[in-house]
Amino acid sequence: MNSSKIRLSITTACNARSPFFFDMLSSVLESGYHFRNTEFVIGDNASPLDGDGKTARDFAARYPDIVRVFRNEVNNGVGGITQNNFENARGEYVMTFGYDDIFVPFDIDRNLDFLDAHPEFAGVTGKKRLFNSEVGDMQQSHGGDYSVFATTLDARINDCGMIWRASDVRESGGCFPKNLPGMPDFMPDVVNAAGIAVKKVFYFDNQLHGFYRKHPNQHTALMGDRYAQGYMQMRKSFIAAYPELWDALYNGKRFVVTPELRFPAMILLGIIAGGMENLPIEKRLAACDVAEQIMPGDYAVQEYRIKYLFQLGRYREVLDECLKMFALDRGVYTRLVIMEWTIRAAEKLNMPTQLFQMARQNEQREFFDLTPAQRELFEHTIARARELK
Repeated sequence: MNSSKIRLSITTACNARSPFFFDMLSSVLESGYHFRNTEFVIGDNASPLDGDGKTARDFAARYPDIVRVFRNEVNNGVGGITQNNFENARGEYVMTFGYDDIFVPFDIDRNLDFLDAHPEFAGVTGKKRLFNSEVGDMQQSHGGDYSVFATTLDARINDCGMIWRASDVRESGGCFPKNLPGMPDFMPDVVNAAGIAVKKVFYFDNQLHGFYRKHPNQHTALMGDRYAQGYMQMRKSFIAAYPELWDALYNGKRFVVTPELRFPAMILLGIIAGGMENLPIEKRLAACDVAEQIMPGDYAVQEYRIKYLFQLGRYREVLDECLKMFALDRGVYTRLVIMEWTIRAAEKLNMPTQLFQMARQNEQREFFDLTPAQRELFEHTIARARELK
């Protein structure tokens, strides 16, 4: 490895004997990326001696200047091994992958240069295409424009090809944020982002960063409802961390949003608007109004307002809000949200929707279409998934 400073650490973890891990490592190490000032850190979380840890060590022997393997003799959980990987990473930036993801070549250096020039961003997240070994292409993408307001509602990020600024991760306390005690010890990508979100935002890159595998043994699938419980636990942690601010926002009291409280206030308002049961819609809408005053341009504020206006049957106001949201010009993901709600409201008002339908199809093509090279890799990935099933 070049003796100069490490710019990027790519990390993943394993703890079992998986048929997918070999393909995940191959997708990165045989991608053609230059790997200058780059390392690949693999955390072996007490895998069987003939399991994925052996696969990791075999790759380390093949790529001794790039791959570093660290083994825990005791499984310390997905959050623990992710934390270990961040601690062992030497790079200024860290790019993370799950053991069953597939890396799709994208302009990594452009993302790193962007973060160099924009210290106000804690990282870059991109699009992921979902697939399943049984059904093939799921015609779904994961990832979208980042929102502070939606931090504990639907973060729309995962660790498949996500790039983090290492200093921000460490300052927040990593996978168990020191500024938010009581956070869940799993779903580390979401929890870690929540710890950073009290100070910084993430940039959404419209490039495809990876193929995200869904299967019965997937960590998310095995957790089931525990992820919903995890989001609920996150909300409780935020409320406990900012009790006076929560009391003011929840009860409509006057308060001053200082710069250091701007992001926490947005997150708490998101909890009021979308993360609590049995609240009147008008109270949720009031939270959206306050959030828009604090941080104009956070698209999820308008998205939730549109949702509640629609529930109240105020369809013309929905269309007005869609126009305001369109003016944000945040990107293709946001435009897809706008088109969906515009069509639904127009149908309720007996308005023609053909032009909106065509616009939605164009946006869907932009969001979902693969290049010929990506399509070839995708078809190969699905074929391999079926072989390994």
